[in-house]
Amino acid sequence: MNHHFANAGDVMKHLALVCAVELMRPERYLESHAGGFDYPLAEREGPLPDGVWDFMSAASTVRTLRESRYATLLNSIAGSPSTPGTYPGSTRCVWEILGADTEYLLNDTDSEALGSVGCALESRGARAVLSWEAGIDMVIDEARAGDLILIDPFDTESPSPKHGLGAAAAFDRLVERRASVLLWRALNDSDDSSRVRESDLCIRLRFDERTGSMDRCELIFGNVSSALVAEVGRLAIAHGTVLTSGRITIDVGSKPGR
Repeated sequence: MNHHFANAGDVMKHLALVCAVELMRPERYLESHAGGFDYPLAEREGPLPDGVWDFMSAASTVRTLRESRYATLLNSIAGSPSTPGTYPGSTRCVWEILGADTEYLLNDTDSEALGSVGCALESRGARAVLSWEAGIDMVIDEARAGDLILIDPFDTESPSPKHGLGAAAAFDRLVERRASVLLWRALNDSDDSSRVRESDLCIRLRFDERTGSMDRCELIFGNVSSALVAEVGRLAIAHGTVLTSGRITIDVGSKPGR
């Protein structure tokens, strides 16, 4: 098990994801690598800079963060460092907003993690389709116009077995098909990750010193509304102002790498 969940990269991703789901209210939500429904914070290794506890502390004094739906969710389930509760995975973040009003199409190669998601959704009366195949191929095969899709790959560069697409190429293909897409990925030291052709918003998190696999990452949005761009940007700016050792940069309507 990876105990480095609830770090700064997770916070950035889930803060934006919750906002996107709240504004979009999609009828279908797809995810390439779903992970678990939630994670016991007592098992978290750390401390990692600007993770869940630092965010909750900042949210207590920064109004923009405090009023976010993500902060409300954390306050209801995360507990505190002395009495840790659980940290929500991406599917739970979506569930807390949409409940059974959406259909979930979820993939993960970790059958145990995906099984926990399936059991959690089934017990809550949600419609869910689970897949243990290659996540990029699943979302490409199943995507429809109007879907919200989170691409959250373990390996951003390797081509998928069926369609031969890496994460960036999958992002471009799905945007062409009029799905709304979020791509979250780690950045390597040379920042030579494959570039998407065009995005509506790109949020990038960097730490000056390496502390883990997600201390340099980016979240890219495609085919989303200007209202969503503005609201996620507002949250990202507030988040960036309270980071203790990292920094967030925001590009609106960007073409990364050009």
